[in-house]
Amino acid sequence: MDLLCPLSTIHKKNSSTAPWLSDVLRNNRRELRSAERKWKKSKLDTDLISYRTLLSKFSLDVTSAKTSFYKEKLETSAQDPRKLHNIFLSLFNLPAPPAPSSLTAKDFTTFYTEKIERICQTFTSPATSFTSHSQHSATPSLAQLSTVAAEEVLQIIRSCNPTTCPLDPIPSAMLQTISPDLLPFITTVINGSLTSGHVPTVFKKARVSFKNSRTCCL
Repeated sequence: MDLLCPLSTIHKKNSSTAPWLSDVLRNNRRELRSAERKWKKSKLDTDLISYRTLLSKFSLDVTSAKTSFYKEKLETSAQDPRKLHNIFLSLFNLPAPPAPSSLTAKDFTTFYTEKIERICQTFTSPATSFTSHSQHSATPSLAQLSTVAAEEVLQIIRSCNPTTCPLDPIPSAMLQTISPDLLPFITTVINGSLTSGHVPTVFKKARVSFKNSRTCCL
């Protein structure tokens, strides 16, 4: 048995406790879990009512404890912008910025430009009949872009995944929540770009991060 299942040492992970979790809340949580186990074992309506009552009370106590904790934390850090920034980062769960890379945007563009050129060189020249047909075929033209309605813009915003980039002014989840209030302004900016054919420079920024696939497989 020792050969098939040798003894191994497992180190216990130190789990960080919530700073707003007091002794009273820990005791209430133990009572809640005990009531849940009792109801799952007995399946009685009285135990279910007792469990739901404790669950509702515990949820209210947790919300009140979180509110008091962060309210006090914001009040004590009101004069320190760095602490306020860190508090909001922890509340919004924004992703941490990646490590700086030695590669530049020019290196990224050069790599894909050369790759596309190498792929194009592997293609053979098209047949004469196909070339002749392509020369006489009519090329459709687009003279003007149609504008979008506010309902379409709202549907697109709510259907997108709430992924957030450090370049975003606010988190995507918050934008989806307050989108009805900002809808007239967002629709005006979009339709202005569609009618004029010009996109403001501030909307042309992107963030590119490189990931080594070989390192991930090790």
